[in-house]
Amino acid sequence: MVIIAVPSDGNGGLKEYMNSRFGRCPSFTFVHVENNKIVEVKAVSNTAVGQMGGAGIHAAQLIGNNGAEAVVIGFLGPNAAQSLNALNIPIYQAPNQRMTVRE
Repeated sequence: MVIIAVPSDGNGGLKEYMNSRFGRCPSFTFVHVENNKIVEVKAVSNTAVGQMGGAGIHAAQLIGNNGAEAVVIGFLGPNAAQSLNALNIPIYQAPNQRMTVRE
């Protein structure tokens, strides 16, 4: 099983749109995939969204604390990228289009 984290709009979930901003997204959706099938979905509020600074670093810690093994993102700042790299979490760039977390 692999857990993929996706920054998402609203309260998170498969039907929400993917948010292009990693550290300032409202929520993260954690998609558990096994044998190419979604077996579980968990939405978590992004507690970093209102921070004055370091939102990307805090969001990366949130991703790691929730067991993510990969991240699919639209935009990622250098500090967040370094934090995810330090956690050995691969980063995958999403297509430059509006899409839901399921897509």
